[in-house]
Amino acid sequence: MKSSKRWIIVIAVCSLLLITSELLISQYVSSEFSKLTLNYRKSSVSRMVHLAYNSIRPILYDVHNGRLDSDAAREKVIDYVRNMTYEDEYGKNYIFMSSYDGTMLVQPFESRKEGSNQLDLQDSNGRYIIRELVKAAQENPKGSFVSYNYFLPTEQRVEEKWSYVIGIPELDAYIGTGMYVESSYRELQRLLKLQRYGFLFMIAVILSASIVSILSLLKSNQKLSREIRDRMYAESNIRTVFDSIHDAVMIHDNNGNILLANKQTGLLYGIPEDQITNYTIRDFSTEENDVEGTLLQASLLENDSLIFG
Repeated sequence: MKSSKRWIIVIAVCSLLLITSELLISQYVSSEFSKLTLNYRKSSVSRMVHLAYNSIRPILYDVHNGRLDSDAAREKVIDYVRNMTYEDEYGKNYIFMSSYDGTMLVQPFESRKEGSNQLDLQDSNGRYIIRELVKAAQENPKGSFVSYNYFLPTEQRVEEKWSYVIGIPELDAYIGTGMYVESSYRELQRLLKLQRYGFLFMIAVILSASIVSILSLLKSNQKLSREIRDRMYAESNIRTVFDSIHDAVMIHDNNGNILLANKQTGLLYGIPEDQITNYTIRDFSTEENDVEGTLLQASLLENDSLIFG
């Protein structure tokens, strides 16, 4: 019983270790995969902005060559950028454009803000969004990322957003696009959750089956223990009756070897009880006893022993 209980504890501990290990591994995989996903998405976003910048580069050449002034060039670029909406794997997206003084020039999904100054626009954490974008565009015109919290286009819900901006010093403006981080992780989190639940279900099934098997074994062991105890008790009673017989009684096999004798046998023949099995019935027989005939009967019986008295 103690051994069975010990096995139940061992299985429970091993299952707990497996579950803990799976959760830690799942957390690590989730973290690493999230980083890879974020880097991939950031690469896609920056590539989209560079494509947009390359499409307006001819206009900027005209500004450099004096064929177009800054105001006219800005209007042409605004017309180009306003049509730069696209769809990625997470939904609709767009290229935005603002001036260095904070004026929103192009915002396809929030056109009411175009022409307004958004320099004091803050996210839910109090960070000045446009100021950070302007700063990034001026300090690194070739492109850089800015992180902030912003409302989802179709939902009244705030989510972390990464925007990539490229400065356009010729127009005192910048262009950029962004991505929402949670939407990038949503599918990954769903798959990892399914994988985690599947693993936990498998562990639960294995643990339940193991416990049921051990409990069944424990029940069988208890039944066997009762049977052994009852048999030992019965044998003890038989031995008591056997030793209470006043005549000498011996049990032997069909070769005449003594297997068991009662106490009266030792007293009658003066032989210690623990040495009687060293003798055969021939050692205690008289000429009148047909020992060989008795042994022949024993050999013909289904059991291999007879009682000789």
